[in-house]
Amino acid sequence: MKKQIEELKRVFAQTGKLFIPSPEAELDDEFQTASFMFLGKFEGKEMLFDAFMMTLIQDYRMNITEQTEERMLNLYPELEEESYDDFTELQKDEYDNIFESIYRSDLIKVQENITVHPSNSGECMELDITLDVRKIDDKVIQDFIRNFNAKSLELNENLRSFDIDDEL
Repeated sequence: MKKQIEELKRVFAQTGKLFIPSPEAELDDEFQTASFMFLGKFEGKEMLFDAFMMTLIQDYRMNITEQTEERMLNLYPELEEESYDDFTELQKDEYDNIFESIYRSDLIKVQENITVHPSNSGECMELDITLDVRKIDDKVIQDFIRNFNAKSLELNENLRSFDIDDEL
C-alpha cells in the first residue's frame, strides 16, 4: 500500500489534482455521482481513501425508488428479479402511482452525510459522501478533499426533501 500511496503522491504533484477517478468508476453524464481516490490522514496515519460521492437530490430520488420497490415487492413478490422495463402495463402504472404517493407524502427526508467504512488492512478506507450540491465536478471534489483533510468540513444536518421535477 505504501508503494501505491507514493505513486499517487507523484501523480497528484504532476497533475495538480488532489484525486484520481476510482479504477472501476463509471462516468456519470448527469454529474450526480462520482467515485474517486485521494490521500489523507486518519487517526494520524497516512491513508488512501476510496470515495463515492452523491448529490443530495440523487440520494432523495434513490430513497423514494427503494421505498417504491419495497412496496411493489410486497404486492408482487414474483417481480423480485425483474426490472421496470419487464413489468406489465398494469404493474408500471402501479409502480408510478406508488412512487408518486411516496413523493407527495413528503415523508422521505435526506441530509448531508459521510459514512466511513474502515478496511481490514487499515491502509485504505471507503467513504460514502452525500452533499447538497447541484452537480459533482472537479471543484466540488477538490473542495471536499481540502476541507476533509483540514478537518474543517461542515455538513448541513438539516433534513430536506426536494421537488423531483427540478432540473439537475
